[in-house]
Amino acid sequence: MHKAIVIRNAIISSLEPLVADDTVKEITKGARHSHDYPSISVLIGPDDMANKNSAFINWELTVYTDITISSTDEDVDALAQNVRKEVHKALMADSTLGLDFVTEIDPIGQQEPKRSDDSDLYNSVTSVAWIVRYRTSVADPSL
Repeated sequence: MHKAIVIRNAIISSLEPLVADDTVKEITKGARHSHDYPSISVLIGPDDMANKNSAFINWELTVYTDITISSTDEDVDALAQNVRKEVHKALMADSTLGLDFVTEIDPIGQQEPKRSDDSDLYNSVTSVAWIVRYRTSVADPSL
């Protein structure tokens, strides 16, 4: 399995307590949207080579945690920022995500939220980007 998928799965595992404590209803992989809100989708973005030597490649993987809110409360920004705070705390609790090939995870920032109020609910998707620095062997990205 490519290490980018291992990283995504570790991020999802780090966020699972947010389901248990009812901060969010569901965490999804990829672009599949939940029908339970609030929810988080974990998406893999660009994976850029930072540097390389004869044995290893150091990578910088961008991962997005998309926070989806659907609420009768019009202040979806406050609701999303509360989830964002809990995501931050969960991911920064272990800067290596518990993986020996990860050197660190850092927040990059939040993108402009996508909002709508086309129904009786207020909806928002807030994407928060993270950079994960990790290492693979030159010959095989799963090693």
